[in-house]
Amino acid sequence: MKVPKSRTGQFAFFFLMEFISFFIICASTRAQAKGSYAWTGVTSILFSLQAFLLAKMMVEDASARTWWAGAGSIVGGCVGDLASVWATMHLF
Repeated sequence: MKVPKSRTGQFAFFFLMEFISFFIICASTRAQAKGSYAWTGVTSILFSLQAFLLAKMMVEDASARTWWAGAGSIVGGCVGDLASVWATMHLF
């Protein structure tokens, strides 16, 4: 995966990356609280994979370390958490 060079692209890319990350973290926490071994395992694997890929991108590409990327990460994380609470209320 390549990080976009445009400011808008960086914001959108990292919004999506952190949306996914925080969605998974929140879902994992809720699965643990409910005592669901299967969902806890699935979400832990997904989070570890996503975290590794994101860290790799940030080390290898300077476009992943801009203020626009940071802003997308912050907003995406918040929205991902909120979306995960809503989704897991209906899934679990």
